Amino acid sequence: YSTLCEQGANEPDIVELVSRGRAGAAPMHLFSSVHYLLLSNPHHALSRYFTTLTPEPAPPEAAFPEFVQFCREHREEILHLLDTRTVQTTYADRCKTLMPLISRVADEAGEPLHLIEIGCSAGVLLTFDKYEYELEGRGRIGPGNAPLQLKLNVVGGPMPRIPAIGSRVGLDLHVVDVQSEDERRWILALSFPEHREQQRSLATALDVVTETPMRMIEGDALQTLPGVL
Repeated sequence: YSTLCEQGANEPDIVELVSRGRAGAAPMHLFSSVHYLLLSNPHHALSRYFTTLTPEPAPPEAAFPEFVQFCREHREEILHLLDTRTVQTTYADRCKTLMPLISRVADEAGEPLHLIEIGCSAGVLLTFDKYEYELEGRGRIGPGNAPLQLKLNVVGGPMPRIPAIGSRVGLDLHVVDVQSEDERRWILALSFPEHREQQRSLATALDVVTETPMRMIEGDALQTLPGVL
């Protein structure tokens, strides 16, 4: 994406598309829209530059001409995505940071914990307790039959643990329906193209979300949370 940004700044067609993206994440919005379309059509020539789409990607420095051509050919589809989708990047790996902190909260506040995530995207972080964690030099915690294993290093403090979870609430301006194959594809398209393994882990986590009861609320936190609490 850095290569496409550098060269795209001098290409009027690309600048015009970026200007339609969401403020604060406009280039990523465009690149994710292209990635989404390629996930639907992985045989397109541009796919060979995406590690998420091919095991042996071509050098990214050569991708720009085909990227421009793809954007011209699919301009209307891309504009539709820019007008109707939002940038809600998420990774299952983020649970590694969350787990020790929530363990400490449980030690202080008691259990069960009731989770509320603001800006929840697809709700992946609300299922942090469903995975197994391998702590460097300190063993493993979590269900041994977990569909996903995450490795991390926790320095100092007591051994983290997976607390009991009572309820899960996710709040977002646009709630992602993980039952929809189309919306799942969009969330996967938000992965950077070199993050092949992270995208695979995310796909597994989305399966876990579909099996986990949670309440998903669409709205603005300042207006919605008082009613939830």
